[in-house]
Amino acid sequence: MSASAAVLAMLLCPLAGCGVPSDDAVRVIDAAEVPYRLLDDPEQTPSAGPAPEQSLTAHLYWVDPTEHLVARTPARYCVATRAEVVEEILEQLVAGPPEEDRVAGIGTALPPEEWVTLLELDGDTARLQVSPNDAIGAGRVTLAAAQVVLSVTSIPGVSRVELLRDQGELQVPLPDGELATGPLGASDYAALLAAPDDTPPTATPGSDVSCPSAAAPEQ
Repeated sequence: MSASAAVLAMLLCPLAGCGVPSDDAVRVIDAAEVPYRLLDDPEQTPSAGPAPEQSLTAHLYWVDPTEHLVARTPARYCVATRAEVVEEILEQLVAGPPEEDRVAGIGTALPPEEWVTLLELDGDTARLQVSPNDAIGAGRVTLAAAQVVLSVTSIPGVSRVELLRDQGELQVPLPDGELATGPLGASDYAALLAAPDDTPPTATPGSDVSCPSAAAPEQ
């Protein structure tokens, strides 16, 4: 009997109660009967792989030629907090759609300068400060508000947007023409979303929006 087999026998049960034969004949034990994977080579035992990367999946919403909103993946960026994700999304909205989308007829109702800024992130509600801007025509305010609300609420953990001016609630137009105050959600502007078949073609590649090796940001 090999030394390893002898040690194994001692581990499995006391010598007096196991029925271990007293002769020196070699007996083969079926590996399937050995408990706890005691015969496995520790160096060959597969170890748990690294935890899967976590990332925030947000979208930017742009205006198509039919005056409906289409979703696009933001350019890659690296952030540490959820509030910074909101700020990054707002900055990319100000920058406008990429060139390949513009060629396809995708545009924006937002002015080329900063229109909204993040005041605070309170739970799942992002409170945004709106700056007066005459560059947004009266007929485009609804689309501009929809772009902001849909883009910000696409961030996991953010489900509502409250638009404020001078720390007071701002009346925001909805698709049906009604004016709303207080927190708004994606469902408030769902009527402006383009049907999948109506989405213009685009060459915009998808990308991860968080640090490649970082976990999802915490608030």
